[in-house]
Amino acid sequence: MEADQKTKIRKVYQYLELPSIEVLNIADDYEFMDDELVEALTVKMNALLDVNFEL
Repeated sequence: MEADQKTKIRKVYQYLELPSIEVLNIADDYEFMDDELVEALTVKMNALLDVNFEL
């Protein structure tokens, strides 16, 4: 998700109490389940959640 997508979600659902939305800043340049994408997501989510999940 990119920052502008977060803004659009907040605008469309402005009347709802939404949970926190985190922007991971991963470019949308990958195919579904691309190994590099999975690695990037794992690294970002581990840092965000303060966990150490390994593939």
